[in-house]
Amino acid sequence: MRNLSLPLFYLNIFLILFCSLTSSWPEESGIFKYADLGSSSLSMEIIPSGEVPIAGDGDFFGAGGGAVLRALMRLENRPMLYPLVETAYRYTPVKAETGMNILSAGTGLKVRYDLNPRMAVDASMTAGYAQAYLNPNMFTSDRESGGSGYIKAGLALMYELSPLIGVGGGLSYHTIFDLSKNLAFGAGLTVHLPFRSRTSLEILESGFPDIYPSLYQHYAVQPPGFIRVRNRERFPVSDVEIEFFLPDLMQKPAVLKYPGSIEAGEEKVLPVPLLLGESILSNAESQQVGGAIGLSYTLYGEAKKAEGKVPLMITSGNTIVWDDDRKAAAFITHRSPSIVNFATNALAQAENSRYPAVQKNVKAAMVLYAALVGRGMIYVKDPDSPYNEKMKQALLEDYLRFPVQTLQNRAGDCDDLSVLYAALLESLGIRTALVTVPGHIFIAFSLDLSEKEAKRFFTRTEDLIFMNNEAWLPVETTDLKGDFLRAWSTGADQWRRNSASESAELIEVHDAWKMYPPVPEIAAFRGELPFPEPESAAVYTAQMGRFINREFAPRAAQLEARLRANPDNISLRNNLAVLYARYGLLDEAEGALRKILEKRRYLPAMLNLANIYFLQGRYNAAETGYAEILAENPDNEKALLGLSRSQYNLGNIDAAEDTFTRLSRANTQLAEKFAYLSSGSQNTGRASSADAREEIVVWEEEE
Repeated sequence: MRNLSLPLFYLNIFLILFCSLTSSWPEESGIFKYADLGSSSLSMEIIPSGEVPIAGDGDFFGAGGGAVLRALMRLENRPMLYPLVETAYRYTPVKAETGMNILSAGTGLKVRYDLNPRMAVDASMTAGYAQAYLNPNMFTSDRESGGSGYIKAGLALMYELSPLIGVGGGLSYHTIFDLSKNLAFGAGLTVHLPFRSRTSLEILESGFPDIYPSLYQHYAVQPPGFIRVRNRERFPVSDVEIEFFLPDLMQKPAVLKYPGSIEAGEEKVLPVPLLLGESILSNAESQQVGGAIGLSYTLYGEAKKAEGKVPLMITSGNTIVWDDDRKAAAFITHRSPSIVNFATNALAQAENSRYPAVQKNVKAAMVLYAALVGRGMIYVKDPDSPYNEKMKQALLEDYLRFPVQTLQNRAGDCDDLSVLYAALLESLGIRTALVTVPGHIFIAFSLDLSEKEAKRFFTRTEDLIFMNNEAWLPVETTDLKGDFLRAWSTGADQWRRNSASESAELIEVHDAWKMYPPVPEIAAFRGELPFPEPESAAVYTAQMGRFINREFAPRAAQLEARLRANPDNISLRNNLAVLYARYGLLDEAEGALRKILEKRRYLPAMLNLANIYFLQGRYNAAETGYAEILAENPDNEKALLGLSRSQYNLGNIDAAEDTFTRLSRANTQLAEKFAYLSSGSQNTGRASSADAREEIVVWEEEE
């Protein structure tokens, strides 16, 4: 009986502990949840076992038994690992008609693998110190004792009966150095102490950068905030949704679903969505607000939720930081009623009819530049937050005006004026780009011409930017002295100098909009819609005169000199006529073409004369001229195009479509540029706009 006293002592302690814990575990209406099984951070195990000696020790020892009492702690960041401490009692018979009592204590680690919420396999390894006591026998009345280190390794299968109790059984091998080696077979009871994790999925950290209202649409697709979470559970969590809400700035919470699961013990950085409305643009002053983060998820079929708070700073509606120059595109509000009104009225006031064949984008850019000059716009350097390298490198905040604000103020710095001019051009369907050089920003606009085509229109192609075989014309938007050519030349010079050192960049606004969409116009900014001043028309006329003199005169002089040397060269005279026409001198062009046709029937001259009739609005004469060419050459692509357009403008829609079908078979690429001629076309691009229909003609020239 003496040898059973220690096991009974351990059993009594366990029963007392069991009864006390049972009364303290929280009730869940009599039904426990799978997700709670084994969710405690601390557990106690008692494992009675039987053991047999191995490796020759059977000659000295018999089968015995004992019990182990363990305390385990689950690591919440590594839920499979359980550091443990243990104490144990064993009794081993000795074949010399006596027995040995062994007391031990040690520490170790258990690794648990969950097969499902109820069942798990675990492996453990412990090491410690064992003290053995040899009972007196017939040869001696003394109690001998001795101690040594031990190691033990085991495998077990566990089954959770409830969130409180688990049972299991397994096999272990243990050796006491220089004394014995045994295999033990045991079945035990696990009690999970009511000391549970704070939450299964814990929010460890959260944060938001400063929020810039102009980028609110960008935030809708690129969440700005983050939370770092850890799964403290033994099981993966799934169906994770992050919810964020600003009570005074959002009508409803923004929700983002995380697509994957978060494994046991895993940490993840998750994006926090932000869904703001355009009213945020009216934010006049920076303010700090508090947001609520909700984290919902499923843990083995059970829906759970964690919550947290995060502060964030909302800046004023005009604030921007130049860490990414593309952000300026959000301010290019080309659909603003104020901007559209100003641009279209500027076009209406200009004397467009005098220059019907001048490259249309150049003409529109001159009109808008003249409108800004006529309005009295001036460049004013912002002393507090200028666009410069120091600002960009230090990531300091800048104040960037929306285009309508700049129009109303009649002044702005380089970024304000660049954004305004780009918005005006974009409102007319002309693609623009932001051009950045160290410490400065200006704009360029697309000519919708290839490099080869641009060289036919412009004498000074060194003042153009060629990118991906597309021609762009730079404009220094701070030069508002009334000379468009100088603003152009200044922009070109800055591009040349800085691109040579690879410090210039051209950012297409349409590409930037993919990341930073333009915001709508703020109603509070509208007030009285700005209207172009009458002086704009005179400024435009003067600009166009200087442009034509610069571009036309040298080319015309060169061709005229060659003609004087060779007056019978009809191709030279035809090219001179096309040059006259391109710069709006239609009467001179018509006269040159008639001189050719008086001498001989020359198809290029016939086509170009029909083009002039078309530009003059003489559509019947143009139709006759194109038809005459097609009678001789039925597949002439340019004549087919001209005939279809003339028929269209005369209201002969069916005939225009039939001719356009012939053109499509002859030259698909050319037909696509004038798809408005086909009733079945869905094309709504620039080539189908009203001004393109009237102004674009395809000339016949010889190199």
